[in-house]
Amino acid sequence: FGDLKKMIDWVASTGQRVLQVLPINDTTITHTWTDSYPYSCISIFALHPQYVNLNALPPLADAEKRIYFEELREDLNSLPQIDYERVNEAKTKYLHALYVQEGKQMMETAEFKKFFAEEQSWLVPYAQYCLFREKYGTADFSQWPDHQSFNEADRRALTGTGNPAYKNVAFYYFMQYVLSRQMQEAHDYARSKSVVLKGDIPIGVNRHGCDVWQEPRYFNLNGQAGAPPDDFSVNGQNWGFPTYNWDEMLKDDCQWWVRRFSNMSKYFDAYRIDHVLGFFRIWEIPVDAVHGLLGQFSPALGLTREEIEAYGLHFQEELFTQPFITDWVLERLFGDKAERVKYTYLEPGKDGRYRMRPQFDTQRKVEAAFANKTSQEDRNLRDGLYALISNVLFVRDHKDANKFHPRISVQFDLIYESLYDSDKYIFNKIYNDYFYRRNNHFWYREAMNKLPKLVEATRMLVCAEDLGMVPDCVPWVMEELKILSLELQSMPKDPNVRFGVLGNNPYRSVCTISSHDTPTLRQWWDEDIQRTQEYFNTSLQKFGAAPHPLPGWLARDIIARHLACPSMLCILSIQDWLAIDEYLRFADPKGERVNIPANPRHYWRYRMHLNIEDLVACHEYNQNITDLIKEAGRL
Repeated sequence: FGDLKKMIDWVASTGQRVLQVLPINDTTITHTWTDSYPYSCISIFALHPQYVNLNALPPLADAEKRIYFEELREDLNSLPQIDYERVNEAKTKYLHALYVQEGKQMMETAEFKKFFAEEQSWLVPYAQYCLFREKYGTADFSQWPDHQSFNEADRRALTGTGNPAYKNVAFYYFMQYVLSRQMQEAHDYARSKSVVLKGDIPIGVNRHGCDVWQEPRYFNLNGQAGAPPDDFSVNGQNWGFPTYNWDEMLKDDCQWWVRRFSNMSKYFDAYRIDHVLGFFRIWEIPVDAVHGLLGQFSPALGLTREEIEAYGLHFQEELFTQPFITDWVLERLFGDKAERVKYTYLEPGKDGRYRMRPQFDTQRKVEAAFANKTSQEDRNLRDGLYALISNVLFVRDHKDANKFHPRISVQFDLIYESLYDSDKYIFNKIYNDYFYRRNNHFWYREAMNKLPKLVEATRMLVCAEDLGMVPDCVPWVMEELKILSLELQSMPKDPNVRFGVLGNNPYRSVCTISSHDTPTLRQWWDEDIQRTQEYFNTSLQKFGAAPHPLPGWLARDIIARHLACPSMLCILSIQDWLAIDEYLRFADPKGERVNIPANPRHYWRYRMHLNIEDLVACHEYNQNITDLIKEAGRL
């Protein structure tokens, strides 16, 4: 929070008016830490110890401890990338020492008692969850010997100050109080500087997180949330999070979400809904799948056998819903390893086809079988088996066994290749109708059952990340609810253009160049030379060969064009702002990337290579930014 205040000062000094704060507990990071670190699964209401500004707290009385933490601070601050585990461990250890020193006195104040009274609905279960997580050494509460879900009967003991149960969890109350107070102070400071803080609502929660532990009825643990194939991943994305049980959530008017948004309004003036498409439908993947190809949109109107055959396609259920495995398929996928695969992993099926042996008939089973095999040959073999298992034309509906969904991107797979041309034509018609027309009005109603309750829960400005496979009904809902869209020129919503036309951005939108999920401007520029050349000649209307790497003057020109667009907000990442100055920006563009969505276990480690104090002192650079903002009329 200390650095957040410093960043607010820099934003205000340059004339920017919005600072977007991406939480450490964004979905990807939470998932990344699951297997190796006990702090992976934090409650969606709780603030993370990573944020705490130790300099704003009373100093430790113990001189030896002060020296220890100061040396540790210098060591961690010298790292070129963030070491989240060590930082979190250090700050938590410091807070423990401060709790012993100051906790009793601080928790007797009227301010703490007010905080506790207002927040205890989530704070009490969260504290008990943390206690058991530490006690049992894992966040996976299914492995705990007891208390595998929150027992509301425990609340009375956990809130009684004289009760041993209260004393066992009091540190977590103290820690959240400190964090909340500092975040509110940062928010108040931002307002005093006329800066809007924009927060972030991740679409998913970890299946081992406190939210699932406290209120499991709101979650479907037999599914995994993800995304269908896109430019980020040809196999789709599997985030591993449980999907929401919307039937249960709607019974109480989505109170879980309303509480979540209301809590966020204490710290932010605006927020971004991550993957807003999840409120229309989520890409739900079976728990026994590794890739996202075997997923389906949920909810969605699955197709009956009769509906499929009405298109003219003879529906052969076993052939179309089971992995299509033949000798020629094995030769195409495995080459000279085909015989080995046949005799190790397969058994004879019908009509000259094969089926997976029971011990290898899901991707998770294959994953387990190859868990300790790291050679490239083994990885290729494993990935080939994954591909075999997903080589189906239709997936069976997760809830209704008599309904089916066309398998996403199956046109690139061998079962599709095996079809007659006439059947391919019919299947493509089914596919396009299903994904782009059939569900539009159904998904519109789904979103309108949920989103109005959340938008109306606070007075925060609502923005949304509406990228990806966007159905036609999404802009209908966002226009009706006055939600700001996200516009990236490199990812246009108009299928008829290669690059978005900035002048066509709707006013009710957020314009940006890159997000935490995409390459930064400099990375994007060098990723695809042919694409960049087309952008240089058409969108930028410049002649000749595009220069590489991206020069600062051209980065400034690109930013100026974005600032001049009609979007209500133009929010640029610090990496893209720094791109305009060839002396200030990081030497290696590859070091600027935050997240790689195709890899759910990617470790977020980006750290700004400049101290904020040094950035504030770069007067010429800051004036350059101010000039850009003035020229665009955004000051």
